[in-house]
Amino acid sequence: MKKFIVLILFTLSVSLSAQTLLDIDERALQAIDGERCLEHVQNLTDYTLEGRGTGAQGYCYAAKYVSERFLDAGLMPPPGTDSTHYQIFYVSRNFIDQRCAFAIEYDKDHWQYFKFYDDYLPFASSAPAHTTKPLVFAGYGIVSPDSQWNDYERIDVTDKIVIALDGTPQMDSLDFGRSGRSRNKVKHAENAGAAGFIHLCQKPIGGISTKRTIPAIALRQCILDSLFKTRDITAQSIIDSIKTLKAPVAVPLANRAQITINSHYVDSLQTMNVVGLLTGQDADLKDEYIIVGAHLDHVGKLGDVIFPGANDNASGSAVITHLAEVFTRHAERPKRSILFIAFSGEEAGLLGAEYYTDHPLLPIEKSRAMINLDMVGAGDQGFMLVGGHSYPAFAELYQGYAEKLGFMEVKRRWMSKNSDHWHFYDKGIPSLFMYCMGGPPTYHSPNDTYDTLDVETLEQVARLNYMVIHHLANCDEITFDYVENESE
Repeated sequence: MKKFIVLILFTLSVSLSAQTLLDIDERALQAIDGERCLEHVQNLTDYTLEGRGTGAQGYCYAAKYVSERFLDAGLMPPPGTDSTHYQIFYVSRNFIDQRCAFAIEYDKDHWQYFKFYDDYLPFASSAPAHTTKPLVFAGYGIVSPDSQWNDYERIDVTDKIVIALDGTPQMDSLDFGRSGRSRNKVKHAENAGAAGFIHLCQKPIGGISTKRTIPAIALRQCILDSLFKTRDITAQSIIDSIKTLKAPVAVPLANRAQITINSHYVDSLQTMNVVGLLTGQDADLKDEYIIVGAHLDHVGKLGDVIFPGANDNASGSAVITHLAEVFTRHAERPKRSILFIAFSGEEAGLLGAEYYTDHPLLPIEKSRAMINLDMVGAGDQGFMLVGGHSYPAFAELYQGYAEKLGFMEVKRRWMSKNSDHWHFYDKGIPSLFMYCMGGPPTYHSPNDTYDTLDVETLEQVARLNYMVIHHLANCDEITFDYVENESE
């Protein structure tokens, strides 16, 4: 159990007096510049980087950029990396190529073609296909034995294209867990013998995958109403019926769908984490270190559409790159060491963080804390700390310095497996993941561009994290007890 690992590794108790806030480091804070952060974001979202997809050439350009900034700042390559600061590893990946198409037959031989991205997107895991098959509506497309729910129980989807609603049935009495996730719905359709899968959603979003599935697309849910027009029913009426009946509803459709997906799969692609070390100056503490990380990758390209990934997560990568510049050029060398990591493969399943924690470049037991920045470039509703309830004393450091600096409110959530901090937490290292709340609705879209970010937010994030990292790297000892989430 994680809580026992943490308590074994970090046995000293925390007291508020042990967390007396340090004086504001005015020289360093004055050097922190939101415009410099935005400059890094702009460079990392240049169209030549093509969205920094893991394993793609554009990601390698991004890694080179961060490596050069680490080198310019004077960060040392840790043991196990080369002069470029690269920790190399290998991944598999499915690529969605150009010339994809999707159409629905409304009357015999009358086809309506839909627009790529505006109306639909292929799943990143999709196998190549050029197929025309009958459509069948399978409710939410869920198979959940624990909830005694099977949307395929009373309908044959063999060699048909399944179309399914987003999410799970709206029933308080049932907990569908992860069965409502789109990737699981594709598996359920494939297991039921379907030739393809259509996931209805409000707006298709981009993704990246190391796996391959049956041909699958995300399609705007509003299109479903057109399929039921002759039956005088709507998508909402079906949703209401499922809720009222508390049972699956499946409907064979008179329509056919045509899916054309061009994709290719690569078993082994080289990628890399970018890792830079600032060695501490205290003889007794320099072997201990603080990890400051952010994922550098994004979802890359789907077809010919580029997903720039400015907020997600050029913003976090820009902030840690700028913090490396500030710590080396404008601050006294800290007592403890600081390890800066720009991770690859987060969007494909936290792959870079997993690889690092399984192959640490410095002794993992010497890691005293991990800070992960992800989506920190915009938002005016406060900072969220994932893991803040799990490590309250750690979160209190953020709260204390935020109040001291006059910044936005710091909010807390329980620990969650939703970004790179997770694998460090899983190794028993006190870890927090910060993101900003209230930013623009650009998640995994081509609209996540650098000009949607806010310079003031980037600067506040950088200044607050500088003070917390400065505190952790210079205090006499670091001990954070773990609090179990009893509601799980």
